[in-house]
Amino acid sequence: MDLGAKALVIYDKKLLLVLRDNDPAIPYPNTWNLPGGGVEDGEGPDEALMRELMEEISVVPKRIERIGFEQYSDGKAVVRYLVRLDKDEKERLKLGDEGQEMRFFSIDETVALPFSHYIGNFIRRNAEYLKEIIEENAEIVPQKLGLEP
Repeated sequence: MDLGAKALVIYDKKLLLVLRDNDPAIPYPNTWNLPGGGVEDGEGPDEALMRELMEEISVVPKRIERIGFEQYSDGKAVVRYLVRLDKDEKERLKLGDEGQEMRFFSIDETVALPFSHYIGNFIRRNAEYLKEIIEENAEIVPQKLGLEP
């Protein structure tokens, strides 16, 4: 199984997205994505997420919560996480060696963005509930996001 680990990184009622490199050799070039990536041999999804966060945004936040698992029809799967940054972590954010830029968006602002396929579907399908989670600190129910706990 092709497994990934992706995080909804939140600060000040906004979601952090990373603009992928504009390189035709990578999947979904020049599209916005959640921080995270593939699980490598010998690591679990938690370790993969921490490695990917350090590579992409230069911070491994203290508050990382696993929220669920999603299996796709093509055999790929992802473990999703929720990360709420504190002020110090937000100030230490720095684009790593992957991606063109990173930026915080409200959920309303994300609707028109070009996304990688899976992330775009996830955000658009769950926009209203994600808005409650991000803007109102709503409790997360994995099933409401189409995730297995």
